[in-house]
Amino acid sequence: MTRPGAIRSASIVLRKELTDAFRDRRSLVSILVGALFGPLIVGFMLNRLADRQRDIEDVRIPVAGIEHAPALVDWLRQQSGVEVIAGPGDAERSVRDWREDVVVVIPDDFVKRFESRGLHR
Repeated sequence: MTRPGAIRSASIVLRKELTDAFRDRRSLVSILVGALFGPLIVGFMLNRLADRQRDIEDVRIPVAGIEHAPALVDWLRQQSGVEVIAGPGDAERSVRDWREDVVVVIPDDFVKRFESRGLHR
C-alpha cells in the first residue's frame, strides 16, 4: 500500500471511530464529567491537604504544672510552631472528655527526680 493510501485508510478509520464515540452517550457524559469535575475534585483534595499540613505545623500543648519545670517549658516555647498554654485543673478528665487531645503533667518533684537520675548537664 502506498503512503497516500495509508493516510487515507487511517483517516477513514479515525472518522468512523470518532463518529461511534460521539454517538455513544455514556462516552460523552464520562468525558464531560471528567473534564469538568476532575480539576475541581483535584483542587479540593489539594486544598484539604494544605489545610491539614497547616494544622500539623501549629501545635498547642496544654501543660499542667508549668511552674515545676520552667526550663522544660521555655525549651518547648522555643520550638517552631509550638504554643504552650496552662493545662486544665483535671488533666485526666479533660483528655477523657475529649476537651484536650493531650495534656503534659509535670509533677512538683520533677526537678529533684530529674537531677537524681543524672540526666541534666
